Amino acid sequence: MLLGAVESVAQAPKSIWADAVPASAAARISASGLTQFRAVRFQTSALRTALQAAPIIRKGAQLGQETILSLPFPDGSNQRFRVTETAVLHPQLAARYPRIKTYTAQSLDNSTTTAHLDLTSAGFHAQILTGATTVYIDPAAPGDTVNHRVFYRAAMRPDDEACLTTDAKLKLPPTSNELRANGAQLRTYRLAVACTGEYAITKGGTKAAALSGIVTTINRVNGIYEQELAIQLQLVPTNDALLFLDPATDPYTNTNASDLLTENQRTTDALIGSANYDLGHVFGTRVGGLAYVGTVCDALFKAGGTTGQADPSGDAFDVDFVAHELGHQFGADHTFNGTTGFCASSRVDSQAYEPGSGSSLMSYAGLCSPQNIQPSSFPYFHSRSLDQILDYVAAFGTCAQATPSGNRPPTVDAGGNFRIPVSTPFTLTGIGSDPDGDAVAYTWEQNDLGPAGNPATPVADAPLFRFLPPNASASRTFPDLASLLGAAELPPGELLPTYARRLHFRLVARDQRRPAGGTDYDTTSVAVIGTAGPFLLKSPTAPTTWVAGTNQEVIWDVAGTDQAPINAVQVAILLSTDGGLTFPTTLIAATPNDGSQTVIIPAGLSTTTARIKVQAAGNIFFAVSPQNFTISGVLASSALGVALGTVEVFPNPSTGVFQLEVHNQQSGPIRVLVTDAIGRIIRQETVAKSIALLQYHLDLRSLSRGVYYLRLTMPQGTSVTRLLKE
Repeated sequence: MLLGAVESVAQAPKSIWADAVPASAAARISASGLTQFRAVRFQTSALRTALQAAPIIRKGAQLGQETILSLPFPDGSNQRFRVTETAVLHPQLAARYPRIKTYTAQSLDNSTTTAHLDLTSAGFHAQILTGATTVYIDPAAPGDTVNHRVFYRAAMRPDDEACLTTDAKLKLPPTSNELRANGAQLRTYRLAVACTGEYAITKGGTKAAALSGIVTTINRVNGIYEQELAIQLQLVPTNDALLFLDPATDPYTNTNASDLLTENQRTTDALIGSANYDLGHVFGTRVGGLAYVGTVCDALFKAGGTTGQADPSGDAFDVDFVAHELGHQFGADHTFNGTTGFCASSRVDSQAYEPGSGSSLMSYAGLCSPQNIQPSSFPYFHSRSLDQILDYVAAFGTCAQATPSGNRPPTVDAGGNFRIPVSTPFTLTGIGSDPDGDAVAYTWEQNDLGPAGNPATPVADAPLFRFLPPNASASRTFPDLASLLGAAELPPGELLPTYARRLHFRLVARDQRRPAGGTDYDTTSVAVIGTAGPFLLKSPTAPTTWVAGTNQEVIWDVAGTDQAPINAVQVAILLSTDGGLTFPTTLIAATPNDGSQTVIIPAGLSTTTARIKVQAAGNIFFAVSPQNFTISGVLASSALGVALGTVEVFPNPSTGVFQLEVHNQQSGPIRVLVTDAIGRIIRQETVAKSIALLQYHLDLRSLSRGVYYLRLTMPQGTSVTRLLKE
């Protein structure tokens, strides 16, 4: 049985969770909204006891004092996390609700993975941000504090009822359109969250239960805002005064979002006092969200935000709704460029940087059929949203408590500008580092504004490429690599440019330091030349078999790329043996971009998943085999074309001197080529042969022991022989 453990300086390990066997309650419980999950059982009391040793993050505990917690992942693996306690509740509020605890955690097994955890009367909850995916751990059912489900966000079925109303816009400060290097200070805002009686009923009908639900949501929002913006939200000391339990007597119209904004401003000011909070929000059960844009610290409108859902819990509520609506209150607008569904009336011309519905936090992911890019939002902001929020808090959101974070932002270089042909894939690559040694994650984001419309038929400067979450690699291939290689259907938001235009990109670096993540960016541009392209591979393009150690011809369509203004006069030819995921073998480092080149396939290779890539030298565009082909292993002596006759090599193995004899009745030069096991040329020369027997001494005594390949090439054909030097 797989067990979870918590370790700390003053405490022996304790088993706190275990996989549930298939017949157990955790596995039998109906997984509403989930298509796949891992069932686990938590020893909640043991977990609570163990986490009491976790240091409070503001106290700056030494590394050795921290608590180490093993957490389950949906794929059956586990990761260890270093855990520290955080203060989502103001200390005075926390003293009244001691059973509500929140934590942040950093993975020890993957430096770019972070987590936010909470332990309340409702059980244990975790949000784990890995970059490409988000993992959640939630109770299997309301009130069950033992059985939990571990699942990826993608495993949740889309909520058919999910929709957003058109967000009300109050005011938006001028934006500099420049992302500030951020993270040197942590901004903490005093948050007041109210709830309607209807919301409280969904959580259990008590103030402690309602507050537990609110804390789980805000803790997860903090997981995003701290990492992305170095912004932290803390519930105010008297927040429980805003928790209403009876729909008949609460001051809210649960079914009317517009009324809720006005009612919440009035109620929060009356019960909390305008001077005692920086922004406010109200949770309900009406499906949707509504918020004024740019109102944090604004005394007249700072409580003007509401979010509701029939089941106000989970990623759909916490990320797609609450984090989105709070983004509006911090000054961010919508980033989608679509025109259908709920995108039809909520697009903002000046921020429409994402194709279709978009996929970042300020998009309408899943709400703009048939122009949806994906069913739900990634828990990350597009860099243009970071621009807006950081501009807002610098100019208007100055009521935060700002404290030095001790973090220095990463640095990043997006490289130079390029010219490429139409309808041709390309790879952007930058470099980055962090002065504190933190692991850096990257996003490549297109930054173009153009006419609204269908992402499948863009015009002018409309955005082509979707937002993707941070990745440890500073490279991104356009379009999606899996679809380019034919392993998957081309996803929406991965459309190559088919006409002349200029593409603008940002490479954004994130150091993901807790609790104040650092960010910075650099820019580059790509000019698409309409008179060139597409740059295509013409051979090999279909399944075929090449023999290792032989000459093979690679053919491609130059398509004007060797001419001005692209001027790609040379290309490199690369070989992949893993289906195109990597190209570690360089067959030709530089050859004229003239459409064909004979290459030597390295001796000793054998694969059924070979691909060829022709890469423009000094540029970013390339062509790749659309299908896998086979490279067969080297035969002891194999000939192509007209038979060479008998080729004998002896002794073999040898300590270094090999005797070579070629028996045939043909004359002509023979090219002698010796390569190592990975195809590097060790020795080459040309010898003359008459019609008589050729005898040749090959001296390899200067080489280290190992496997080598002897390749003999005559006008009549080629022979390859494996040599073993002892």
